[in-house]
Amino acid sequence: MLEVAICMPLYCAVFLAFENLPMLLERIYYTSGHPAKAALRRWSPTLHRIYPYMIVGAYVLPLMHQSSLGGLLLLAGDKIDPLWQSPALPLLYVLAAGVCGVGFVTFLLLICCLRFSRRLDLDVLGELGNLLSVTCFLFLAVRFTDLIWRGQLRRAFALNEMSIWFLLETALILIPAVALRSRTARETPRRLLLLAISACLGGLLFRFIPTTVAFSPARSASYFPSAPELLMTIGYLALGVVAFGIAVRYFAVLPGEVSDWNRMGQLFCERRRTLTANKETSWLAYLLIR
Repeated sequence: MLEVAICMPLYCAVFLAFENLPMLLERIYYTSGHPAKAALRRWSPTLHRIYPYMIVGAYVLPLMHQSSLGGLLLLAGDKIDPLWQSPALPLLYVLAAGVCGVGFVTFLLLICCLRFSRRLDLDVLGELGNLLSVTCFLFLAVRFTDLIWRGQLRRAFALNEMSIWFLLETALILIPAVALRSRTARETPRRLLLLAISACLGGLLFRFIPTTVAFSPARSASYFPSAPELLMTIGYLALGVVAFGIAVRYFAVLPGEVSDWNRMGQLFCERRRTLTANKETSWLAYLLIR
């Protein structure tokens, strides 16, 4: 808990803030007078020198607190169902955060470009889809290796309540892992959006189940987030959405505007037909671009 309490505020107050500093300074530079521009040019070499170290910190601290959250659940012992209670929880929590992170970045990019009529870079989206697929496969490989090592694989297919939760969580991650191996699926925005949502839900389920559904604090007790807890969570999400909306409107977060969104839709359809005509797609990819 001490590690989580140190890492999260430090990351948000220092490293995350510094990571987003360039777009703030960019707006100041282009909207301010000569004195401000001169000051920014003077400080620019210093910022360039320390920026790589700040980026490293922005990666290391989240890895530390994500693994600590997984390690925290080890203290619950047999109060958590054996399908989720594992010595590998710190590593699995980091990998699940990676699945959710890459999936949500893909989802957010697609939604924002649609909402604000911005151009979609299919090459970048294809790379994100490929990275999401690899991350999902890596998570599943560690997950099933752990189950086999602990002798719990049979329990995973018992088709009881916990088994069904496990299979749902696994399916939500496995489907995008397999489907995104197809180039066509990675470069079809609508399908990429659905697969990113699926991966996010699977990763979130893995994080949610051991703390709620599979957690039994006592023999005659159960736990589920209360109404105030749920309302606070929704409130923080709403604040995040508002803050991001403000950032998109006033800073250079997204690419330039699209003058003709209908024309972009036609280009997507033409690219999909070209990929299908090349016969380089599998039967699964054919179903995904239908």
